[in-house]
Amino acid sequence: VIPQSVTTISKSAFSDCESLKSINLPNNLKNIGKCAFSDCDSITEIEIPANVEHIDELAFYGCKMLKTVKLNAANCSTEVSYNGYIFSNCPNLENFIFASNVKVIPQYFCSKTNIRSVEIPASVEEIGDGAFSYCRELESIQWSQNLKKIGASVFNYCEKLENIVIPQSVDRKSVV
Repeated sequence: VIPQSVTTISKSAFSDCESLKSINLPNNLKNIGKCAFSDCDSITEIEIPANVEHIDELAFYGCKMLKTVKLNAANCSTEVSYNGYIFSNCPNLENFIFASNVKVIPQYFCSKTNIRSVEIPASVEEIGDGAFSYCRELESIQWSQNLKKIGASVFNYCEKLENIVIPQSVDRKSVV
């Protein structure tokens, strides 16, 4: 159990904890460091608390059994570099659940996962660059009618996504 007083999980803090099956992140958590939970092969679900402001690259890299991620953070940012996607090499990751207060889906947040469909809640106003890039199994998306901005390369290499209808609410100048 991580104490509620913890606000930062540092770089590689739980990396390679292969037997770690579950983790309850504290509500006061603000930052998740690079590779903080990388290669935690037994984790099946992660819930990112509402107060998280930043997730660094490869934070959950190689979590082989991870199936579901719930994002409760309304305005979370991410730090990524080339191939530094947050959930890279998580072959069983199929579900992203966005809480009803989420305003921004961070850049590259869902990239390189096996999600098949995604539902964007009405609260979402912005989707960051590359948010769903390399989701080769993604077939459908349900948009928020309040969406205002779509970043660059959001659906890059989404090979099974056949039809995209951009909501009227999106500033056409923001679509790259």
